Parts: sequence; C-alpha cells; structure tokens
Amino acid sequence: MVIIRLIVAVLIVLTMVACGSQQPPAPSTGGVPKVGGTTVPATIDKQALVTETVQRASPTDYVPGELIVKFRADLKSSQTSAIHNAKGASLLKRLGVVDSGSIDLVRLPEGTDLKDAMRLYMADPSVEYAEPNYRRYLRSTIPNDTYFVRQWGLYNTGSMMNGTPGADIKAPLAWDFSRGSNSLVVAVIDTGVDYNHEDLYGKIWINNGEICTDGIDNDNNGYVDDCYGWNFVDRNNDPMDTDGHGTHVSGVIGAVTNNGLKIAGLLWDVKIMGLKFIGPNGGTTADAISALNYAVRMGAKIVNASYGSSTYSQAERDSIAAANQRGVLFIAAAGNDAENNDIAPSYPCSYGLPNIISVAATDQNDRIASFSSFGPSKVDVAAPGVYILSLIPNNGSGMNQDFWPGTSMATPHVVGTAGLILTNPEYVDLGFSIYQTRAFIEEYVDKLPSLEGKIRTGGRINAYKAVTAMLKPVNLTASTTGPTSVEPLRVNLKWQNRATGAENIRIERMQEGVDTHFVEIAQLSPDKDTYTDSAVSGEKTYHYRVRAFKGLSQSYVPTEERFIYTPYTNTVSVTTPVVPQSFGGGRGCSITPLPSQLDNGTIDVIIVMLPLMVVVFLIGRRLGSRPTGWSKVEYF
Repeated sequence: MVIIRLIVAVLIVLTMVACGSQQPPAPSTGGVPKVGGTTVPATIDKQALVTETVQRASPTDYVPGELIVKFRADLKSSQTSAIHNAKGASLLKRLGVVDSGSIDLVRLPEGTDLKDAMRLYMADPSVEYAEPNYRRYLRSTIPNDTYFVRQWGLYNTGSMMNGTPGADIKAPLAWDFSRGSNSLVVAVIDTGVDYNHEDLYGKIWINNGEICTDGIDNDNNGYVDDCYGWNFVDRNNDPMDTDGHGTHVSGVIGAVTNNGLKIAGLLWDVKIMGLKFIGPNGGTTADAISALNYAVRMGAKIVNASYGSSTYSQAERDSIAAANQRGVLFIAAAGNDAENNDIAPSYPCSYGLPNIISVAATDQNDRIASFSSFGPSKVDVAAPGVYILSLIPNNGSGMNQDFWPGTSMATPHVVGTAGLILTNPEYVDLGFSIYQTRAFIEEYVDKLPSLEGKIRTGGRINAYKAVTAMLKPVNLTASTTGPTSVEPLRVNLKWQNRATGAENIRIERMQEGVDTHFVEIAQLSPDKDTYTDSAVSGEKTYHYRVRAFKGLSQSYVPTEERFIYTPYTNTVSVTTPVVPQSFGGGRGCSITPLPSQLDNGTIDVIIVMLPLMVVVFLIGRRLGSRPTGWSKVEYF
C-alpha cells in the first residue's frame, strides 16, 4: 500500500505541473486598436461615426425628411415595419439585406426634425444606426461660364465640330484636387494682355513694389511705374494687347472661372504678368530676353512662350538656362509649320534645356493638328490646339472672345496644367520642383496612336492624372484576427488609395518598446488597399502608417528629386490579444478542448492523467495477486 500511496502522490504532483492552477486565461477581446493614443474597442462604433458625420453635415448635404435605417440581423420585416409605424415614419424602399441586417429608406412625418428622428431611432435597441439620405455628385467640377461647353480642350463631350468625347485634358476632374493659387505668377511673354478685360478681372499681376503714376522707379528694378508689367516694344509701362494673341493665351490660362461669364480658365486662381515684346512687325530676341529676365526677377514661376522661329540664339538660350537656375519653368510652342523639329529645329522650344517643355497641338478627335510641328525627340507633349475658344481684346468691336488655332493655343493648356500641379496642396507639402512638375506632365499623358513616333512621350496631356498621380493614401484602419485553433494571430490593415500614378505602396511598422523608429515591412502593388501582418506577437502594441512611392527616371530630374514619397496616412496603433501558451505556464493546460459540456480544465486533467491511471491499475492488480506472507521484495 505504501507503493500505491507513493504513486498516487507522484501522479498528483505531475498533474499540478502539467495543468498549473487550472485558472482559465483572461478572455480575448479580439484586438484593441488605439487611434491617436486612445484605446477604443476593436469593433467600429457605428452610431458614433454616424453622429459625427451628421454634426458636420449641412442641410444641403442630404434629402430633407428621409432617413436610412439599419436594423439588427434577427429582425423580421414585419417587426421593422412595426417600428417605423410606431415612430410615424413610412417605408419608401427596402434597400436590401447586408451581412448583418436589413436597411430601409423611410419618409418622416411632415415637420419632423431630421436629427431628432435619427436620435429617436438610434435609441431603439433594434436599430443599429440611422442616418440621413446623403446626396452624392459626380466627382468633377463643371463651371457655370457661359461658353464652357465650347471649350472642348478642357471637357470634350463630342458636341463641338463632331469631336470625340473624352479627347480632352480632363480639367473638371483635376479641379476637384487643385485650382491654382493667387501666389502663383505666370508670365505671358507675347503681344501683351488686355488687363481691363472683364473675364480677367482680378487675375492680372500687379507690381506691389511700385507706386503707379508717380514717375519713380520705386522698386529699383530699372522700370518706372511698371504696375502691370512692361511693354518692351514701345519701351513704356503699358503692356496693353492690341493684337489679341497674348490675351487669347491668357484666357486659356486664367480667365475667371465659374463667374457666369464668357469662358473658364484652367487656373481658377493665378496672377498673369503681361509682358509685351511682339508688335505689328514681330519681336526680337533682345526684347524676348529682356522680358524673360524681367519675369524671373519679378517672381514668375512659369513662362508661357507661344512664339518662335527657326533661328538659334545663344543669348536666348543662356537667358532660359539662367531662368532654369532660378527655378522657372519655360513652356514653349513647337511651331505651326508641320515640320519635324528633330530635323528642322524651332526656337526657343528646341534648346533642350531641363526647364523647357515643347508643345504640339491636337484636334478635337485626338489627332495631331495638320499644321502642328512635331518631333520624336524634340517635342515633348501635345495639347488641344484646334478651334480653341478664348478671350480677345474688345478694341471697341463689341467682341471679346474668339476661336483660334495653333500650337500657341496648345501651350497655355500645358501652362495651366503645370500651375495645377505646382499648387496642388499635397504637392506643395512635398516641395514639388519644376523638374518633378515637368516629369508628371510627361509621365501621365494619354498615349495616342496618332502621336506615336511623332511626339517624344507619344501622348496628349491629362491634367487629372498629373494632379492626382501622387495623392497620399487616407483612412488607414487596423484590426486583429485570431488567435484561434485554426487561425493564427494577425493584424489587418486597410486604407483608401487615391494616387493615379503610384509605383507601389509602402507599409511601415513600429513596435512599442522595441523599435525607436518606423521600419518598412512591405511593398505592395499600387492597386492594393489591404495588408495582413502575420509577424506579430501577442500582448504587444504596434504602430502602422502607409504611403505611396514613385520613381522618376527622366534625365533632367536631379538625382535627389527622383524618389517621390507621398505624405503618410494617419498612424494607427494596435495592441494584440493574448496568445495561449502551448503547455504549462500557469494558464492551465493548452490542449485544445474537445467538444463537450464538461469544464475545459476537467477535460485537460483527464487527458493528462489517463496513461498514469492505467499504470496504477496494472500495478494494483499485480500487488493484489501476491502469495500470503510475501511482505517485501527488494530489487538490486
């Protein structure tokens, strides 16, 4: 019996070692994400999100008198109808059943306050949430300018000259993200500008360093009373346009948009610096150089050069190179001679400097214009340049707009697009340079068969693609799954991609208490908007953020500017739940419980003790069969 007692004692000790105290582990919450350092439940508080959205919304954002109501999954349609009736609402439409319940659209009683009704619904335990019937719109901004419908280059519906719908630069879509800035100065070096034109009101650059009409060069720039620019033809301070060309160009760039008048300019906000160097007999390179130097000195960021000829001028080239050193983008017309500029260059567009973009013209059907010069290596992009509606000086004729053709008209489309890129708030935050701007214009063209082999990029510009190419991802969220017997512990990330031209998406993580900075853990294709991180441990806190990446290979882009990263998303944090240990450790046996009504700990003890119980049974039988008088056996 002593031996039996000894075996039982050992068995008890082994059981305690194997199963610990049999205290059940703390229940898992399924992950506890932390946003902004504050711990919140892993599940989304839908009612809180709905309430927050309603608080921000104005009455014009939703349909008056209508609510969308989401019910719990276990409710029948008869029950939901009874709830509506009790609240005096009438069912307009059942919107369908989602994974966790039905959604109804209801009409509220006349005179009912919508927000009060929403709160009344959400107080009902059968209702998951209730929200207004919000309005949605096409994501494109169509201005109210009288003749915008005729500006096919910005928005081609096919109604003009039997055009092809979509053969345009997608301006309305681009305007949803960028519209220019009053701090952006564009110099139009041309025939001057009608600074009194009603559709250029407020868009004309004014020299704030000058006191007009006092006869003194107040800002010491060498020009007296140059309040609106300078006339390099007549050597005076009046750059008024008496030809129309410069005003037409200026209208494409910056006519007042959405004012119910005339046309829409590509840049809703801009200051146009009118510099007149071409008169009735043309202009000279000396005056062009003087105008360019003036523009650079007085703060222009972009130059529109809708002029040129076949003669090379080193001085002109040097002046454009000097503008390049000052960070000024120079956008030039390719010419209207239907010639190959690779063989018969046109200047200034063919100087090949890194700040020059050379522009050909396309028609309303995305074909290269019959008059447009081209060049497989010397002409960079194409833009609308046929039958372009824009402004002209009044000059007492009563007419102040007209349709003109030319690469001169294509060039301001590129200028306007460059302005949208440079003033895109997210690009401003990145410190976009003129070289990155040029690269984006050229990288995100619409490739066209008619331009293949004729234009270096083979495409017509697309303002929308260029402006949205590197928008940052947004709305990063995180949740956990597992651990279970069939699913390991994981952190699941989700975000919204907005970039139209990203090369890849970069995921970064930092473990609290371990990492001192974020570490990149994955690169995904740009179409991905989810990521699962399996390399995590239980009871740890991890921080995540996401951004998009683009690499530029153009030779004119400085090495230090070739890698472009968007700003980061918001940072999200996740504290992972407990992962049960394999065996022992004071948390009870970790053997997976069998399906049973028994207590988990009881099942674990039985499973562990079973082999020992068999051994005890066999020994007991052996001892029970001893001969009488056999009291002790010793083994050596």
